[in-house]
Amino acid sequence: MADSMTTSAPVGVVQALNERLDTISKLLEPLMSAPLSETVGKLSVLERCQLHILLSYTLNTTIFIYLRTQGENPKEHAVIRELERVTKYVGKIKNVQSRNKTTLTVDKTAAHRFVKASLAGNPDQKRKANTPDESEESEEETNDKSRTDKGNAQGANKKRRGVDPFT
Repeated sequence: MADSMTTSAPVGVVQALNERLDTISKLLEPLMSAPLSETVGKLSVLERCQLHILLSYTLNTTIFIYLRTQGENPKEHAVIRELERVTKYVGKIKNVQSRNKTTLTVDKTAAHRFVKASLAGNPDQKRKANTPDESEESEEETNDKSRTDKGNAQGANKKRRGVDPFT
């Protein structure tokens, strides 16, 4: 009874490993059906980097698994350093990808000002409507001076207020 218990656990683990290896080989089959140079030639630079990293990671992981199945400690093998190196490259590629993406950032204070200014019931808007704007006052003073100017009887230099014809 003890023998069936100890042999059934490794058999299940081996079957699961075989299933996963079959899945990996099915996934890699389209890549391996054509020469690598043809596959790489169709890709962008970033996609080429991703493909090479993927293949390197897959190969080194497979070697890691093989060493484990042979009873060796893969952490003492050179494959672990290679896996760490490949993992660093994965991080570098992710860093490049995140820099390439333009992220929209919202300036919350500016958005708050826009919303506040556009509200119809805004007290600031009411206050501005009741008091004339400084620029309007200076325009009126300029117009008054040009009207009283003796040398300008025809009013050629007279400033006109901008009128929006669409309102």
